[in-house]
Amino acid sequence: MSDNIPFVLFDDSSDKPNTDTRSWRILVVDDDPDVHRATRFALKNVSIHGRDLHTVHAHSVAEALEKISDWSDIAVALVDVVMETDDAGLQLVGQMREAGLNETRIVLRTGYPGYAPELSVITDYDIDDYRTKDEMTRTRLLSVLTSSIRSYDHIHTLARSRKGLEMVIRGAREIFHLTNVQLFSDGILLQVSALLRIEPSGFVCAELHRHGLPGDNIIISACGHFAHTDGRRAAENPRVMQLISAAGNDLEPVFCDGFMVLSFHSEESGRLWVVLRTDQVPDKPNLDLLRLFATNIAIGFENITLMESLETLAHTDPIFGLPNLNACTRELEERLESPQPGYLGLITIGSFQSLFAQFGPENAVSLIREIYARLDNQSDDLHTSIMADGSFGLISSDRDVVGNAMKTALDTPVISGDLEVPLTHSSVMIELGSRHESAMTILRDASLALIHVRHTSPGGCEMYDEELISALRRRRYLTQALRRDVREGTGFRVFMQPKNRLSDGAIIGAEALLRWQHKGEDVGPAEFIPLAEMAGLIQLLTLFVIRRVADWLKHQPVGEMIPVSVNLSMADLNKPGLATSIIRIAGQLGINPAHMEFEVTEGVAMENAVLAASQVEQLAAAGFQISLDDFGTGYSSLGQFDRLPINTIKIDRAFVSQICESRASRNLASVIIGMTRALNVHCVAEGIETEDQRKMLMKLGCHTGQGFLFSKPVAIERFNDLRRPSYEDKPSKQSGSA
Repeated sequence: MSDNIPFVLFDDSSDKPNTDTRSWRILVVDDDPDVHRATRFALKNVSIHGRDLHTVHAHSVAEALEKISDWSDIAVALVDVVMETDDAGLQLVGQMREAGLNETRIVLRTGYPGYAPELSVITDYDIDDYRTKDEMTRTRLLSVLTSSIRSYDHIHTLARSRKGLEMVIRGAREIFHLTNVQLFSDGILLQVSALLRIEPSGFVCAELHRHGLPGDNIIISACGHFAHTDGRRAAENPRVMQLISAAGNDLEPVFCDGFMVLSFHSEESGRLWVVLRTDQVPDKPNLDLLRLFATNIAIGFENITLMESLETLAHTDPIFGLPNLNACTRELEERLESPQPGYLGLITIGSFQSLFAQFGPENAVSLIREIYARLDNQSDDLHTSIMADGSFGLISSDRDVVGNAMKTALDTPVISGDLEVPLTHSSVMIELGSRHESAMTILRDASLALIHVRHTSPGGCEMYDEELISALRRRRYLTQALRRDVREGTGFRVFMQPKNRLSDGAIIGAEALLRWQHKGEDVGPAEFIPLAEMAGLIQLLTLFVIRRVADWLKHQPVGEMIPVSVNLSMADLNKPGLATSIIRIAGQLGINPAHMEFEVTEGVAMENAVLAASQVEQLAAAGFQISLDDFGTGYSSLGQFDRLPINTIKIDRAFVSQICESRASRNLASVIIGMTRALNVHCVAEGIETEDQRKMLMKLGCHTGQGFLFSKPVAIERFNDLRRPSYEDKPSKQSGSA
């Protein structure tokens, strides 16, 4: 066939499947039968890079897609642009790429030069070449195919090499259980095959030392002709024994009798053999790559000796040297497989997070170990593990063993050296026999239940039963509803409770309080505020309150302006940038800092609350008043408190409710009031409900208070409707809590 004459017609025989894996597969897609006959003839008896060509023919896009599903190893596709439609070929190219044929090299052909695709199309679809049928002489066709096959071979080899390397890395990263050793070995076979450019057919055989003694030679991975030997002893197959005996004693590959053999030896680990079928000895560059990879295999094989130590490390907490979450999970999995799995208990130490800050790392570790020893020594039938955040996992076949361990071990202070630390703890117990989930699911549910118990009944121990499950479901439901309502801006209102001058009841300030109603139900702050903090929504709600208060302040007459306080939780103050955001938004809303106060809890006075304290200082520097809420109920450091910019201390209602004339001087309220005078800060008493409480507080020197004696919280829109007569004009009353 002359190079200057277009393809001529020849007999169009049907496609015959080619089982020769050494052939380059060429897909020809064209609606012209003459093109198929000419292409078949032009490529007859042609070999490129030592491999024959096998053509696969399709006369339409639909037929081409069908062929693609049958042949995934297509090296080159010759595609006609204009077939059923003017751009049918281009559409096919897109479908081929979407079908995963990313390595296939594509050459577009057309009999209509005017239908040449845009350059962007050729780039987007990774098209190698574009030719008109008139210029596609046999010589040019072979030139195009040679170039395309060379590109395909290079890309295909890189892809196989990358895939093998990923498997090796994945296997090496895992702990060396049997399946992961097999994965590592599979990667070796695939990677070496890619380097040698052969189809994987061979095996990996290992003689692993156990307890210092050599074991049997076991085939741990096999493929191709040797796939049936996977998992068998090498001694069962004479051919396998013959091949591994041909290996040398170093990393140098041996090529003999149609096979390549690599051998690795370690005094600690044993021996490893890699055998692959190949009739080719690689050239020097590929042989160097093979030697380099063999070195990597040797390093990986040496790491197998670390299996036992890694197993220990995986199940031991690195700080405390105690069984960890992985150890608990493993024990739980084993228990779940037994007929009577027993009980799981989780217990959390309330003061865990502050142990390190208060006593230093060395003492804190010693205390945690002492707690563990107390728990673990309760019974031989008790598996104890340390979990995250000061939690311990207990597993036993006996419910009383778990319950008694959680109760008796922690009811007395822990003593370590000169330290004596009282413990607060909460716990939850699960009967494993009633659970059918996985170990991780059970631990997750138990952890959620423990969080619930810690927030709702600290110091308690609850069974994970229907009642607790119902409470957890409600928490999950409310958390989801909270996210939705925050996102949509519905269901939230701001109420205000007045702060009154005790002498005459005049309103001299107010506290803004957030309320949430979901589907007609009023959800209390004690229930939804912790959920908002855990869900990361509290800052959005705080800014919502600030905006509503700013809107209310904007409409107040200048002569009747009163300061309004807004609560900031520790979750707020531990959010970096909160103070900056508040100051910026306050400026945008036109809020005068003199008219807004922020109430914070005693947590800001903790020695480890550095970020919270700095944000309080930043707000105070901007001119906002700072009030310390619920004073006396937390664990603040007076030394730290003295350095904070506190303007007002609020006496918690727990001290106000206990005040009476006979014990007034001994009541903590009197101590706090005296301290405010010494520190020259204001004082506000919370929860005033009776006339006697009002009079006694005034007698002790407190001049401002809030409570149901004066008013319950009212919607911010109705706050101005509250009466403002002098206190003497109001009938005295006794009112209870609501």
